Amino acid sequence: MKFRMKEAPEHVSKVLERELSKELKDLLDFYRIKKTWAELVGMASNKSKPIQIQGRKLQVIAASPLIAQEINMRSGQIISRALSLGINIDSISVYVGNVLDKDEMSHSSTVPRLKPLSEEDIAQEVERAKERFKGKNLSDDMIERLSRLYVVYNKRFNSFS
Repeated sequence: MKFRMKEAPEHVSKVLERELSKELKDLLDFYRIKKTWAELVGMASNKSKPIQIQGRKLQVIAASPLIAQEINMRSGQIISRALSLGINIDSISVYVGNVLDKDEMSHSSTVPRLKPLSEEDIAQEVERAKERFKGKNLSDDMIERLSRLYVVYNKRFNSFS
């Protein structure tokens, strides 16, 4: 017995698109936009990135108002390019903000790290600092503590004098 199809066979992507939920379609469209962002936007892609798709509205973050204005002015062209790739978006809203991902922002580049002082360096600095507090009518214990505090403070804020 021969198997006879009622309809012509469809491409798998068509079946998946028809059967997938709206949220999953948005995620797939967003992935395609993110993947082809440089092609869609051109030079402004270095200073901007897509954030999400809500309904048929693409949300984009731009590094500066100038880039945001450029994307807004070219939104018709961007939408038509997206449509040619099979991505259905009607509008683009652009926000100004930080374009870098948290992973891309290195903590070491934003916070300078200090090298710890060796024990010898600490002892030398404390002895120098003790001279500042002698003659102030303080106990030896208090002079020692103030000197250590002074050394740590100056090391932390790079203001040795």
